[in-house]
Amino acid sequence: MSRYELNEKVIWITGASSGIGKSLALALAENNIVVASSRNEKRLEALAKTNPNIQALAADVTNPENLANVARNI
Repeated sequence: MSRYELNEKVIWITGASSGIGKSLALALAENNIVVASSRNEKRLEALAKTNPNIQALAADVTNPENLANVARNI
């Protein structure tokens, strides 16, 4: 079962541990719920601590099964 309300919009950003993905996650978290994903769990956890609207979920975009699991969690 999702931890979000059915009417809530949730933005999922891959590659969110650095660069454009991180900047985008920070900007969008000002007014939205953001799920930030990347392979680097330490950086994701640090990012999630900067804003309560950011949830960190590690994911590897080269692994379809892993992405499907993350999508189910969202």
